[in-house]
Amino acid sequence: MSGSETIECIYEGGVLKPFEKIKLKENARVRVIIKESVAEKTFGILKVSEAEIEKAFGELEDEWAFY
Repeated sequence: MSGSETIECIYEGGVLKPFEKIKLKENARVRVIIKESVAEKTFGILKVSEAEIEKAFGELEDEWAFY
């Protein structure tokens, strides 16, 4: 792997576990930037599903470069 890549992980048992295979050499050092999903930050505030929240914010990101 060269450059940067964005992946999704789950934090479980004190370890970040990626949802997909990562192309890294064993013992490679990487920098991790943690961004909680918008759906998790807003859970319980709005009466819509997590999927609807993710879809709405995905559209905002695409249209307005909103992060």
